[in-house]
Amino acid sequence: MNKSDNIDDYITLAEAAARSGKSEITIRRLSKKVSAKEHVKKEVNGLLISSSFVNGVYSFDNKSVIIDNTNDNSDNKHDNKHQVIQAEILLVRLEEKDKLIASQQQQIERLERQFTEYREEKQKELERLHDKWSQEQEIFKRDQHLNAGKLLAQQSQEQPQEVEAKKKRWWQW
Repeated sequence: MNKSDNIDDYITLAEAAARSGKSEITIRRLSKKVSAKEHVKKEVNGLLISSSFVNGVYSFDNKSVIIDNTNDNSDNKHDNKHQVIQAEILLVRLEEKDKLIASQQQQIERLERQFTEYREEKQKELERLHDKWSQEQEIFKRDQHLNAGKLLAQQSQEQPQEVEAKKKRWWQW
């Protein structure tokens, strides 16, 4: 490395790629060559390469780093816009799902009310049928007692006739 090389002459691999119009991987491969060892510095932020060395290998297209940074910023803005749009889409989907859940919850509540009303109606019907059955049982028992008394009275009246009928023979003399 020459002492005449100024620290301002060193640029990052991304800046070198932007100025030369090559990909960052190509610049990284260039920095790994043996001939480039004296033009590469390792910093905490990453590798720095001499801009004059890169310009000698791949001529700069008179692009400035600032323009490339604004392109990067516009890419970031585009990415941010994309993320914002995607977030809005996800929010709309979430709202639609919330509406769907609310609708389904209302339907569940409506069905529960209908089921409760149906169950109460059936319970009233069963009670009414039970009351009617109880009344019919009481009537049946009362009629049975009355009929039993009538039957006994009829049997007591029919017995003398049967006795007379037994006395009759099939022959007349």
